[in-house]
Amino acid sequence: MRILFVVTGVGLGDSVRVGTIINEFKKDNPKNEFLIAAYANSYDYFKDKYNTINITGYRIPGKGMRFRVLPFLLKNVILPFSWFFTAFSLKNEVKRFNPDIVVSDFEPTGAVLARLVKKPCVMLFGFDPLAYRKFRDESKVSAIMSMQAKYLEKVYAQGRYVVIPTLLGVKRHSMVYTYINPICRSKPEGLAPKKALMKSLGFREEIILVMLGGSDFGIKLLERLRGVAKMFPKEKFVVFGTKRLSVPMPNVSHYTFKENVGEYMKISKCVITLGGELTLSEAVAFRKPMLIYPIQDHVEQVLNAYSLKDIAMVRYGNGNLGEDVRLFLRNLDKYRAKMGVLKVKPTGAEEFVRLVKTLLRP
Repeated sequence: MRILFVVTGVGLGDSVRVGTIINEFKKDNPKNEFLIAAYANSYDYFKDKYNTINITGYRIPGKGMRFRVLPFLLKNVILPFSWFFTAFSLKNEVKRFNPDIVVSDFEPTGAVLARLVKKPCVMLFGFDPLAYRKFRDESKVSAIMSMQAKYLEKVYAQGRYVVIPTLLGVKRHSMVYTYINPICRSKPEGLAPKKALMKSLGFREEIILVMLGGSDFGIKLLERLRGVAKMFPKEKFVVFGTKRLSVPMPNVSHYTFKENVGEYMKISKCVITLGGELTLSEAVAFRKPMLIYPIQDHVEQVLNAYSLKDIAMVRYGNGNLGEDVRLFLRNLDKYRAKMGVLKVKPTGAEEFVRLVKTLLRP
């Protein structure tokens, strides 16, 4: 089987999700072949692993904790033209590769390419339109989020199939969307025991894992967290994400990215994170208490946080971070108990492989 993946380069969650799916395809059949079309973070992630084409894609500016529509529009004003230009410029190369199917992770270029080379296209993304409608009916939704939701549904409509990983394994009934379990790069049972991991990673106590994603949105939260860490000198904060390396602190370690982040997840006592689907999925899989700060007015992140509000501590806006962390740590047992009763299986990557094979069956 030959598969073309077109992957968004905003952050790193989508890249890791696609990388996890590719690993499952390789397990299923080592002869499967892959071509990646990517940009920015996704291009850097895949370029040394697979045959990867550098394309143009979304640019989402901002170092705060809010999605702002005007700067986004100004940065992406010519992007719709770029999708078509990119697709036509890649047409011959993609034809030579001759994919059996195109998988587009939130990239309209993938759908355009699929039509040009007459191949089926699967749209893969974490935004759930049915869950959004329930959220919209129960909560106050900003005009910016409403606009994003309509846009995402239009992007979905460009593909022949739409596959949505869910955080809690909720399989909604739909003739339009196919739901699968969470996609996680590693699973608790696949890693060494906690004590062995703690020794190999150099920790004597459980850590507080802070996941800030690969975009610039987490920079502001990181800056404030460094001040908060001084309030908890006995805790060890291990931060992943953002490209700005912080000045060393006695109880804060900062890495932009590591492939073995699952090991750090396993030895953590809890997770502080934005609202990206990959980290939330893995925290659910590892049953870790979560303090979630979704990017405001970012419809996917706000919806993700909303879906976990009954089992995690969610804060919209980054108000009094020190008090939030203090309250969160004081109530870890409560959140640990809520997570402990979950029965979600992180089998989304395997399900996606089976689904694609079914779609291509004669």
